[in-house]
Amino acid sequence: MMERPRIDMKAVELAAQSPDPRVRGVALHRLEIEKEIGPLDSFLSFYCAEAAAVPAAALAAARKAVPARVNGKPIKGMAAPKGKTVRMVEAAKEVIVASGRPMRLSALFEAMRRDYPDLCLSSADSMRARLAEHKDLLVNVDSRGYWPKDTEVPSPDA
Repeated sequence: MMERPRIDMKAVELAAQSPDPRVRGVALHRLEIEKEIGPLDSFLSFYCAEAAAVPAAALAAARKAVPARVNGKPIKGMAAPKGKTVRMVEAAKEVIVASGRPMRLSALFEAMRRDYPDLCLSSADSMRARLAEHKDLLVNVDSRGYWPKDTEVPSPDA
């Protein structure tokens, strides 16, 4: 990353007292920006020093922990915290497994509103869209309903 050029702040302070309104305006603007940038520079210096102290293996493990997603597709080499959508899908998986059979969208939506109101979306259509983003966790089984992808589907007779 390119380092910001250092500016003589005494010269900027003198320019802020200039009789030329354009020079004074630019100098005053630069002084205001410096008030905002100073704390950011301090934080970034600290953060960069801390990041450099973390072993590369730990960073690699953190990147693999939870892949970041764009349009439902993982971004290679990026990690992201579990968002509300991922937590909602995991809760939906729990509800489905507890029911013991695949659940249609309407039944799943109602169960989520009842059991997980903080994670439930505003409509069944919103839920369908979010579930479609996470086909790696839940799939729609033969139009019988949603079921965890990595779990054997119970027979329809059960």
